[in-house]
Amino acid sequence: MKKIQLCTCVFFLLFVFGFSFLQLLPDKSFSDQENRVLAQVPEWSIEAAASGQFSDQMEEYASDQFPFRNMWILINHLYERALMKLEIGGNYVLSDRIIQQFRVADEQNIKKSISKINDFSLKTGKNIDLLLIPTASAIDREHLSSFANEVDQQALLSQIESQLIETVQMVNVYDVLDASEKDVYYATDHHYNEHGAYLVYEAYMNHLGKQPAEFTFETVSDSFCGTLYSSSGAFYMKGDKIVRMDPVEEVEVRVEYEQNGEIFDSVFHEENLDRKDQYTYYLDGNHSIVEIETSNSQAPSLLVIADSYSHLMIPYLISDFSRIQVVDLRYYRNVISDHSEEFDQILVLYSLENLSEDDGLSWLR
Repeated sequence: MKKIQLCTCVFFLLFVFGFSFLQLLPDKSFSDQENRVLAQVPEWSIEAAASGQFSDQMEEYASDQFPFRNMWILINHLYERALMKLEIGGNYVLSDRIIQQFRVADEQNIKKSISKINDFSLKTGKNIDLLLIPTASAIDREHLSSFANEVDQQALLSQIESQLIETVQMVNVYDVLDASEKDVYYATDHHYNEHGAYLVYEAYMNHLGKQPAEFTFETVSDSFCGTLYSSSGAFYMKGDKIVRMDPVEEVEVRVEYEQNGEIFDSVFHEENLDRKDQYTYYLDGNHSIVEIETSNSQAPSLLVIADSYSHLMIPYLISDFSRIQVVDLRYYRNVISDHSEEFDQILVLYSLENLSEDDGLSWLR
């Protein structure tokens, strides 16, 4: 008990000293380690002060701009680990991986999103395929304590499937991911890895009655430290591999982001391997809309309505379609149904957790 009180006193004194020292250092706008924008000095106003908004923003600013912040995040992480804690920063921190918690599903938000997908199918007269990717806390549950109170994602997927109309079909990817003997998620990031994405691609091709293409795989980095690395403070964790996958039968591509006129001949961006967020190697990270044309001129076209889980899926899909348009409704606000008739097939690809927490699909119209 005395040791814990001593540690608390030391941390308090360091906080006071750090806050006093804060004004002597220039503010940072972005944390590469945490991969997020940092709070800046809030603008004072009578209204903000009266509502308490200013004090809240000032507290966030002080926390984000605290001197040597990354070092203190690591020290705090090690302190919590010394107390035998496994749950840190909304994650389960294990010896060889970090698993994001998914403890509560917003069933009302899920219901609204599914309703939007159903309505979109009815409005466009198009069939829609639905790929919902479970999180690692479900597939890697054997690594967690039996006391980990996580969402039953298999039951949730069944519940969602029961809400779909006849023209919207869910592709079962839970079972194929669960049956894999190899890791299907990154150890330091919440996304599936190249093997998990391939299994999902394979399941989708089987659903379409098509033969999955064959690929070669090349490791282009072994130092990817993802979002869970950043949020947990486990800065000692070994990085993940970033893998390039190329079809055995070569496919040429023409890629345009945000319809800005700049054209690329690859879905991979090697320059992004020098960034903290190496996941942007795939499809250059988050964009509102991406237009891809391939040399498979006789293949069907595909509209993909998706979140960032699509970024690692697209390198596989280019083998099977002549044109792919990827729309991320977290950033895209235009009406999609106006040009949906241009596409032979429509795919909605989302993380199950994002479907629960994000309201992007409310813009599906």
